[in-house]
Amino acid sequence: MAIKPIFLEAGAAVVLLPISLIIFAAYAVREGRVRAVLWLRTFGTAYGAVLASKAAFHWWGISIGSLGLYSVSSHAMLTAAIYPVLFQRVASLWGERGQAWGWGVGLAASMTMCVVLALGCFHTVAEVLFGAVLGLWVAVANRGTLQTTAKLDVKKGVVLVILLFAILSLVGYVKPIKKAIWREMQNSFSSLPTYSRFMRSSPAGICQISVIKIAPRGREF
Repeated sequence: MAIKPIFLEAGAAVVLLPISLIIFAAYAVREGRVRAVLWLRTFGTAYGAVLASKAAFHWWGISIGSLGLYSVSSHAMLTAAIYPVLFQRVASLWGERGQAWGWGVGLAASMTMCVVLALGCFHTVAEVLFGAVLGLWVAVANRGTLQTTAKLDVKKGVVLVILLFAILSLVGYVKPIKKAIWREMQNSFSSLPTYSRFMRSSPAGICQISVIKIAPRGREF
């Protein structure tokens, strides 16, 4: 399906995790340590919860099948957390009214992603909702009015530019690092069975869910 590689990449961790670091750097340089730490703490907590839900299902099969909740959607969480804050930061150049518009545009973009995830059978409605709630908690916690009139001194400007280039240079390493970590986790839990949730759309347009349990290496059920 063409929509997956084109649109859903905008919600992928390989794209949004570097952006989350850029937001952190912008807070640290522009708004101060308190705002930067708040972003790091809330975003880290939410993303950690997403990863924990995925690990819990993958290795232990922990889920609530009656609700269609097998893990929390990282695409929904990341877009709901990052886009409103990112667009608000960019639009702060046009004052408080710009910030309000930026927040609204970012929120609309993240909600569009959530709708596509559910209607496209990429995630269940419950997985998307839980991800969106986590992400919105992060966004709302970090929404406070940004500085719009204070001048950025030269030293801070240089530091911010250096941080931006340093973070952007890491973009190409996100996916290999993610794969390496996943491979090490697979090796560490190789004695456990693994669970996978698959979704596909029926000819009638209904999302059908199937869960598969795979035996550990060298073992049979």
